[in-house]
Amino acid sequence: GISDSQDIARRVPGLIHSQAGKNLTPHFSLRGIAVSSNPELVNTPVSTYLDDFPITSSNSSTNPEPNLYDVQRVEVLKGPQGTLYGSGTLGGIVRVVTNKADPNAFDYSLSTDFGSTSGSLRQRYNGMVNIPLGDSAAIRLVGYYRDEEGWFSNTGTGVDDADQLDEHGLRASLRWIASDKLTATFNTVYQKSEPEDLSLSVSPDRIGEGGTFKPQFSTSEFTAYNLTLEYDLGFAELTSS
Repeated sequence: GISDSQDIARRVPGLIHSQAGKNLTPHFSLRGIAVSSNPELVNTPVSTYLDDFPITSSNSSTNPEPNLYDVQRVEVLKGPQGTLYGSGTLGGIVRVVTNKADPNAFDYSLSTDFGSTSGSLRQRYNGMVNIPLGDSAAIRLVGYYRDEEGWFSNTGTGVDDADQLDEHGLRASLRWIASDKLTATFNTVYQKSEPEDLSLSVSPDRIGEGGTFKPQFSTSEFTAYNLTLEYDLGFAELTSS
């Protein structure tokens, strides 16, 4: 049932996830180490990684969140991680590890999610296919789409169900097991998230109602490519990302 970063934080002691709205200054804090204000102007102490590469800028006001479909595990590494993961990791990192392409067998999965809040429909579609390419290589494709009607009314703009969200993305993994010692994995990810407004309520007794002169939103579009080489030296494993 874990579908986003806030779900991860709810289940991990000492981990907090905060954001002003979808894509707008989302950031983790670990063990109380956090930036109290203006996280878009200074480095936040916790970075988010997808497999072996960071997907968030530590001082940007707009950041994507990783889609959690077809994910093997989520690692929450507490404490300074600068030695292994570089800057922006004073408090730790949250690392999303995806399922890798598997040359052993063909596989696929599908998932749908429907819900309603105040009569507004939520639709989520996810799919995965794993295709072997011979005995030592395979490709794995993951696609996802979200169409969520809003439930929040903005009295300033006069729009009901203002916080509609449209999000889609694609993840691809090409894996080659060259030998017993050498493995190469090429990953690419594309994700676009388009909210139409933020759900910021006027007061605690008027949840679901706000008033701004114009819609407030932060659209994110993210593309990344990464090649990871792993070599077994016998006494240690060498990883190049």
